[in-house]
Amino acid sequence: MADKKISALTSVTTPLTGAEQAPVVQSGTTKKATVAEINLCKAWVKFSGSDGAVLGGFNVSSVTRSGAGIYRVNLTNALTDANFAVVATPDTQGGVTLATMASAAAASTSAADVYVSNYLGAQFDPSAVHVSFFR
Repeated sequence: MADKKISALTSVTTPLTGAEQAPVVQSGTTKKATVAEINLCKAWVKFSGSDGAVLGGFNVSSVTRSGAGIYRVNLTNALTDANFAVVATPDTQGGVTLATMASAAAASTSAADVYVSNYLGAQFDPSAVHVSFFR
């Protein structure tokens, strides 16, 4: 590895599973770590607000819409525990920026519930929702 420049390496195939290994320099010593062990975004998804259809993502198997503005995001590979942060952001509705909010909570090590509401507190389906998981 040390005899090659990064630009000379072949590209990885995606999506990554999390089991891939990468070199990490820790306290002056090079060690190996899996991609899953490095504290990066563990999963992300952009999905349609009307039906939960996944438009793009990483480590997300599906999104289930159970009502207006209510979704469950299911992970392909579970996290080590439910002590993770979830960030959710709705797209604008019809090109107009509304005072909206999205909240999320860990439901288990393999899912999170996402709620989208307008400035009056009424839940609604935006054109799309973006969700990221960090651990």
